[in-house]
Amino acid sequence: MIFKIKKVCFTIDSRKQSNKEYRSFTQLLFRRFITGAVKGFLLAIVLRILDIQILEFGLNNICDSSMLADVIIGELGVAGVILGLYCSNISSVYSTRYANAPEKIAIAFQYDKLTVTCLNAISGFIIYGTIVLVELLLGYKVGWGSVGILIIWSILVVLSFGITGNRIYQLSDIFRVADDSHILLERVVSKNLKQELYAADTNYQNHFCKISSDKIELLKVIQKYGCNPDLTDNSPVLKFMCTNVGLIERYWNVKRYISKDSYWFRRKGTYQKWHFADDTEASMALRTGTALRPKEEPNYYWFEDELMSINHSCVNYLIKKNDWGTLYSYFAVFESICKTAIEKKEASYYVGQIDWLKNVIKSAVDSTNMKENVAFAGIVEHISLLYLDLILESSKYLHNLNLDAISKSVIEGIDTKKSYDSIKEVRGRDYIDIYKKIITEVYAEGHRITPNWLIKQYVAKEEFVYVNSLFDMIKEGIEHAYSLSRFFIEKNMHYEACIMLTRFYEYESKLLNFYMYANQVEEALNSYHLDSEDKWDGSRLAGVESKFLEYKKELPEMLLKCSSAFAIKNWDRREECPDFLGECYNHIAEDTVDAIVRSDKKQFEKDFENLTKIMLLYQEYIRSDFIKNKDLYRVEYAYYMFTSPIVEWAQIGGLGILWGEFFKDIEWRNIVKKVSKQILIIREKEEKSTEVAAQLIEFISQRDKFLFGIGSRDILETRWNQFVENAIRESAVIETEYALFGEKIKTDSKIITAFCPDFLRAGFSSDPSEVFWIICVNPLLPEEKRFRSRFSLEDDLNE
Repeated sequence: MIFKIKKVCFTIDSRKQSNKEYRSFTQLLFRRFITGAVKGFLLAIVLRILDIQILEFGLNNICDSSMLADVIIGELGVAGVILGLYCSNISSVYSTRYANAPEKIAIAFQYDKLTVTCLNAISGFIIYGTIVLVELLLGYKVGWGSVGILIIWSILVVLSFGITGNRIYQLSDIFRVADDSHILLERVVSKNLKQELYAADTNYQNHFCKISSDKIELLKVIQKYGCNPDLTDNSPVLKFMCTNVGLIERYWNVKRYISKDSYWFRRKGTYQKWHFADDTEASMALRTGTALRPKEEPNYYWFEDELMSINHSCVNYLIKKNDWGTLYSYFAVFESICKTAIEKKEASYYVGQIDWLKNVIKSAVDSTNMKENVAFAGIVEHISLLYLDLILESSKYLHNLNLDAISKSVIEGIDTKKSYDSIKEVRGRDYIDIYKKIITEVYAEGHRITPNWLIKQYVAKEEFVYVNSLFDMIKEGIEHAYSLSRFFIEKNMHYEACIMLTRFYEYESKLLNFYMYANQVEEALNSYHLDSEDKWDGSRLAGVESKFLEYKKELPEMLLKCSSAFAIKNWDRREECPDFLGECYNHIAEDTVDAIVRSDKKQFEKDFENLTKIMLLYQEYIRSDFIKNKDLYRVEYAYYMFTSPIVEWAQIGGLGILWGEFFKDIEWRNIVKKVSKQILIIREKEEKSTEVAAQLIEFISQRDKFLFGIGSRDILETRWNQFVENAIRESAVIETEYALFGEKIKTDSKIITAFCPDFLRAGFSSDPSEVFWIICVNPLLPEEKRFRSRFSLEDDLNE
């Protein structure tokens, strides 16, 4: 008997404890029921009033109660089935994808905004339908207003099942759980932060920081859990990364309007330095024997750092999986935000991210064999384009910079007499302390005393500092592109090295516009610098140009090495590969002519030597290309084309000799002779030592027979001649004298007298290549094998 009593007591106690333990569920259930019931009753009351109003207008507003009850019961049954199917579907997805997921992800899945909204719509319909059914049971007449809402709602319930079904299917992808977080973050950075209502409210700014931090933490958990080796398709990872990049871009559009002391920016503690501590702090620390207290400083890049750290983890994951195709797509998206970064003055951060990507790619090369990987080569090309975009977008920024408009907006903002954190044009500027003083002056005096020119000078100084930082970043970009090129050469990754090195010539072209706009902007900014007491830094533009010219001198040799190796390796499948050898040859030829015009003998010798090395290989490359496609071209055209490198090499050598003759510097001629002998004399003191020289003369002699109008290379070759001609004329080194038929050049040079006696009027009247053949090649050959110029000019030299 006692045992039974104890058993009953134990059972009652267990049930009480169980009720307490599950009270949270019970409370949640009743809370949702009461909330739904209250909403349903309020809606029923509103619709009841609507029905009465309709009835007062004399309209037949009463429905058949028995039929309506049957309809409602049917609709409630359908809604219940839909609700059951929904729960079944979501349970299935949860058990397969989220059973072992971290708690944050599981909660995010359970409270997905779209699915919860649809669930509430179904449960709300069931509650409202039940209320209407109770009205009918109590004998109340229900009008068409209530019935109409009920019918529409029932249709929406059916449609919502389709929407939730699609959403549940989407949520089988872990990364789609991040949708709500991304939507909230976008709302914060694109709307809340720039709203004037919250811009000056520290509480709201701090609130935005907290909720953003919370959502970013969820994104981190999603990335860590979602990036697993079993994932077969990485397209969700790519979309996830691109959304993060898009958030950063939208954030940059409003960031410059956020006050520097806003509580949106996280605070981080930094250790103080004793030599920077003020007297009070230092004295207090010495007296109490304590250390200097850490100072809290705002972290202006916490938002970008958090999102990019997530993307960094994704990049490392993709590299580990060797998914270079997905990485290629990510690089394309990352490249697209360069314009925003430059315009919104976030270039420094953007360049830092480029450098991180460059370094992680280099690390991947060290750990994995990347040779013959086309997708990886595409990524390298994107890296080269990232540095190009820096130049292009910086040029656009400088070209579009309107300092008058910026200054006007700042002055007008100050004159509104608002507090600084309420002035959109001022609160986010770098020199905020100066503007605060001016605004305080307006408060104290009732009007502004500081003159317009001084405010414009402050604005101009800010822009000058940023423009200088652009110079530094472009210089840094050039340095990193060059170092990456060298890295690929050291790794014998010739394809990637060629991609980087050939891009330098595009850099050079775009830098010309950049220099022009930069000089114009610097001149305009300096015109605002009226107070000499306000010291500005010197311009760092010259450093960009000098650094690029330093690297350009090394480019031909590096490009020759990697393009030759790449061409030889892919000789039999050249149709599948870029023509780096041809690009290298043409760039080296242009560089050699440019060295002549700049009268840079040292660079000319280096470039002409590189041109000599590549000429025979490129000539054979063209010849074999025509042999493979011999049925597509006439023999005359093929012969003309594959001998073009020989003729152009001789032409540039002749231009170098003529330049030396005009400047009375025989060293130019000696350079051409010395370099050309590297291929003209193969084995000294042997019978066949000049065989190449004789063969080249034979090629040229036969080529002259195939001349047929203007060839595809003639315009380029003529431009080189004119380039050198104009440089000689502009140098003012030509002495003239009057002769029988007018003015002529006064010179002791037999070469000038023979080849271009009428230079002042006609320029180089003979092909400069003839000078090369006669001066450098003919002395190596017997009389019968020597080159014969069109007008027998060699006879004039022998007189």
